[in-house]
Amino acid sequence: MGVTLIADEVGSMPPDGRTGRGRPLTLVAGAGAVVVGAVYPVTASLVSPVALPAVGVAILLFVISLRRPGVGVAVAFVLASLTPGLAGSRSWVPGVVWTATLVAVLAASRPALRAGEPAASLPPLGLPVLLYGGTMMAAYAVSPAPELGFHLLRNAVAGILLFLVASTSLRSWQDITTALRGTSLSALIVGGLACLQYLRGASTGIGFVTSSGVLVARETAGFIHPNLLGGFLVALVPLAAGAAIIDRPWRLVHVTGLVLALGGIYLSFSRGAILAVLLMPLLLLRGRWIALLVPAALITLAVGVPPVMTERFALGGQDGGQIAGRRDIWSTAGSIWIERPLLGTGLGGFPGAYAAVRVSGKQFLPDTRFQPPPHAHNLELQLLAEQGLVGFCAFGAVVVTTGRHVRRLRSSRSRRQAALGAALLAWLAGILLHNLFDATLVENAGVQFWGVLGLLSAAIRLGRAEAGVGGG
Repeated sequence: MGVTLIADEVGSMPPDGRTGRGRPLTLVAGAGAVVVGAVYPVTASLVSPVALPAVGVAILLFVISLRRPGVGVAVAFVLASLTPGLAGSRSWVPGVVWTATLVAVLAASRPALRAGEPAASLPPLGLPVLLYGGTMMAAYAVSPAPELGFHLLRNAVAGILLFLVASTSLRSWQDITTALRGTSLSALIVGGLACLQYLRGASTGIGFVTSSGVLVARETAGFIHPNLLGGFLVALVPLAAGAAIIDRPWRLVHVTGLVLALGGIYLSFSRGAILAVLLMPLLLLRGRWIALLVPAALITLAVGVPPVMTERFALGGQDGGQIAGRRDIWSTAGSIWIERPLLGTGLGGFPGAYAAVRVSGKQFLPDTRFQPPPHAHNLELQLLAEQGLVGFCAFGAVVVTTGRHVRRLRSSRSRRQAALGAALLAWLAGILLHNLFDATLVENAGVQFWGVLGLLSAAIRLGRAEAGVGGG
């Protein structure tokens, strides 16, 4: 009988030995190969040789993201690291398209994801983030120079969309860990490119001259200015350090990204970013490690600082094509805010207002070859000048709320949550310190900032859920 059953099963199989379901898959694969073979020469000649493979990879990653949303957020972080020098003037397009697609899918599947929760509920941090987004749109609506303010609004909108994706779709600690891998890959890509520029001796056209007359080049890794590179990488350093503790399988990637990010910051010679990095260990470490760190840091500063770095900090800010010193710009920004204290001059209106405002001793002169600065070289003054007290207070609410949640996360009894909280505390402090001397948070680092807030929001929700389970 057994032989008869086996014979019946064998007899029911197709002559080629494959199951019936294998034929449709084979036909689909064959048809797909024919289509790709026919379309590739057209896309390669009209667009780019990598266009069709890139679309294929994007489709594959998107399908994976449907089941593992952490992958989708990680890809968004990597795309946010694309620079004009790396991907052309439209380097922002892939990241915006990717994030918008994730938002659309998330909106379509929201009832399934949020079963049992009110449809109108906001994620943690959602209210202050959306309020600030509203003030940005209002500031753009009254902008006297919308063409200059568009990229600022675009970065904020793309970042807030990423915040919504991360805070809503990351449903487990594994999702958060996967998303953190994207930040480390960004550090690896951008920091690695800066180091490669240095090793190849590529000229960026930006540098400073030491007291001995030596020209020191500052690397940009494709960004418009080295300070933008420093501002982008300074936020990734503590995230990579925290991820190396949390995510053992990818520890090598996180550590490599950390080292290359530090190298990129050094080669950018961005003083604000370097000061922020020096501060971070005090927030990342605790207890006896701090007692060991302080004397080691003092010894290093005394004997181990390269002379070129000492020269960089001794120059007082007059480097490259920078005409007006930061003090001059800061005082002028204050005058711009005083003229319109409530709503500011409008998004992107700072250069025009700087040129028009009358300030004694201002070094920029209209109708000359010298152009006014694009921003106030200070985040707080930039917010006051372009968005007034309304925008300043809205962003302040985001920072204060974030700081409160990060401190709670850092004091958690869970090693994983405490490590993430320490990394995020150093991340927030480093960003704020660097932006005392620049405004990268409203420039290229904005998307990344809001996305990391989304990770924090997801971690807050998970922590509350675990506490609720534990309490029951």
